[in-house]
Amino acid sequence: MVKRFLISLIALCALLSLTASVVNAASAIPASSLFPGVPNGYGYAIYVLAPSGLGGINYGPSVPVGLSCTTPPGSNAVTNSGPALPADPLIASGAANASITLNRTQGSLTIQTSEDIHNLRLLGGVIAANNIHTLVTSTASPAGASSTNGSTFSGLMVNGTPENNNPAPNTKLSLPGLGSVILNEQSGPFNASNATSIGVVAMDIQISSSNSLGLVTGTRIVLAFVQSAIAPAAVTATSYGLYGLGLGGSTPNVGPGAVAGVSCKGGSSSISSSSISSSLIGDTGIEASSASGQITSSSANASSQNSILNLNLLGGLISANKVTTLATAMWNSSGASSRTGQATFQNASIHGTALPTNPAPNTRENLPGLGYALFNEQSGSNDSSGANETVIGIDIYVTVANNSLGLPVGARIIVSLAAAGATSY
Repeated sequence: MVKRFLISLIALCALLSLTASVVNAASAIPASSLFPGVPNGYGYAIYVLAPSGLGGINYGPSVPVGLSCTTPPGSNAVTNSGPALPADPLIASGAANASITLNRTQGSLTIQTSEDIHNLRLLGGVIAANNIHTLVTSTASPAGASSTNGSTFSGLMVNGTPENNNPAPNTKLSLPGLGSVILNEQSGPFNASNATSIGVVAMDIQISSSNSLGLVTGTRIVLAFVQSAIAPAAVTATSYGLYGLGLGGSTPNVGPGAVAGVSCKGGSSSISSSSISSSLIGDTGIEASSASGQITSSSANASSQNSILNLNLLGGLISANKVTTLATAMWNSSGASSRTGQATFQNASIHGTALPTNPAPNTRENLPGLGYALFNEQSGSNDSSGANETVIGIDIYVTVANNSLGLPVGARIIVSLAAAGATSY
């Protein structure tokens, strides 16, 4: 249970960024003089999770801090501070401070995450501490990778009794009439030759009994969570369907539809959405997207795919029974990398003229009185540090003012995007 819960907390740190420009996924930054590896860090002060539908209150995560899959420079720092919780007679604390520091040199890579909570008074005084300090450190070098826990308490009191300020990992204490608390809850360290991770929660309080404090049974209060990790590589994968931008009027943007993506740590996702209808740009049928990424000790792979059915755009100017895009990227620790991109069309036409099933990459077609479109638009790069690839099925640019469709100059319509990347940093 401890491991499953901490893993779910670590998974909170994920980010999917959609932009109007062509996605340059996981682009590698040449930095051959720096030690390779992908650092990750995340932390927060307090997170109150109440069972849904039972009248409980969720709060937080408060005072969060994160640094995810960062590229060089060799050093970086992220800090945050503020009240750990709003003033409350039962669940209260003073200020919280959070920080992540990164140091990358020619010979090593280190990331450290810390959270401090001061003057804690919790559950009407059942738990109290002058200071809670959680600290985890992950380091990688040619000798290997490892993580450590340097967390401590100061003035810790539980049930009115002084407790060890350096409790053993996963020390569980009873809270009579309330439930229980786990002190120094730890997941890991998980160490390999070039990968390592650790997660620590200072206190994990579980309310399992009806109580006079009015806390809902099943409520969980997590205090001072920190996580640090180093992976040999990072991945990214994003796909989506129809996306109209800068269209003017009361609805300047349409979509993106059926967005799928994974975090830099990998995983998989898939989604489909029903048809889209816009008086400004046209209609689609069902849109479906998928994205996946895998990282091992010696390689990273990512892929994404999107498909759109029954496309009919710009008053029938462009149509297709189906548009599909696919992007893949691969990197391994020997420095090899590769990328592929593909766009296919079924019964597609422009100006009533049939388009090939597999048009050449970056095929340009003029749209008289409107602008132009790129079919099977592809971009990307690969070198010893990684690879990235982006494919857009149709990329329409409006460049003619006062056109018959009433679209402003600068409007853009993206049809079926797939992007993938794999990089060592």
